[in-house]
Amino acid sequence: MVKAFSTLKDQGIAQDQRSARAEAIVADAIQLIIEEGYGEFSLRKVATRNGIKLASLQYHFKTKEVLLNAVLDQVLREYEERFNQGDAELYASIAPEQLLEFTIDFVLEDVQRVESSNFFFQLWAMSCHDASAAKVQEKIYALYRKTFSELVQMLNPALSAAERNVRSILIISMLDGLMLFISKGKSQKRHTSKIAQQAKKQALRIAMEK
Repeated sequence: MVKAFSTLKDQGIAQDQRSARAEAIVADAIQLIIEEGYGEFSLRKVATRNGIKLASLQYHFKTKEVLLNAVLDQVLREYEERFNQGDAELYASIAPEQLLEFTIDFVLEDVQRVESSNFFFQLWAMSCHDASAAKVQEKIYALYRKTFSELVQMLNPALSAAERNVRSILIISMLDGLMLFISKGKSQKRHTSKIAQQAKKQALRIAMEK
């Protein structure tokens, strides 16, 4: 994903031991979902990964649902931070077409990460039945749509807001859909370079077409 989730527990010292432990538990919960899937997600398994007793984990997260919500909140924060970080500086220093290429490259790199693809496959499944997961999924893709819609506007200022939204959705669907084929371990991984090159070409065409 935008960052390796396994590094969350190493991102500095929390204000107190309780919050530091809670952050470590959330990081281990994310890794469990990535590596074993939501079907194997349980408080006991997370506690084992974290090296603590179940009762100690429940001091921080009483139920599986509470921990899952913490996981989803953390994932959303990761995406919000990445998409909002340095936007003003980038917009001021890079030509619109270059900025679009930069953003496309970021997404293409992200979909190839096994952490990203595995987690998103689970998120897509969870969102069909879990309202919290569906809400997080919508917020993440709203960030994508906003980013690409703004880039399309910079390249094609005459387009209506509705048309920009349609084009941003087409670009996102194409790029994110590549998870099915070019993330690590997938059947078309050996063709990643050619597929990514063509995807970028088509995304640029969709954005820039008058």
